[in-house]
Amino acid sequence: MFITITCNVDWSEICDLFLPKGLTTSDRPDIVCRVFKMKLYQMMIDFKKNNFFGKTTAGTNFSIHVYIIQDIEIVN
Repeated sequence: MFITITCNVDWSEICDLFLPKGLTTSDRPDIVCRVFKMKLYQMMIDFKKNNFFGKTTAGTNFSIHVYIIQDIEIVN
């Protein structure tokens, strides 16, 4: 199974932290990545341990490979 997920900067976990402090997501990308990783791990737990797609026949250990691609604008 190949699943692609993306981070939504409007998630409440992100907005609740950034909006009161007047920050934007580009100010603290480390926090955005941390929230994304937490949601990713919870999704994997739902798939494997909570039988989201039914009982799995694969091992109980799972690995997650995350590739982050970010556009970087270079200004001269």
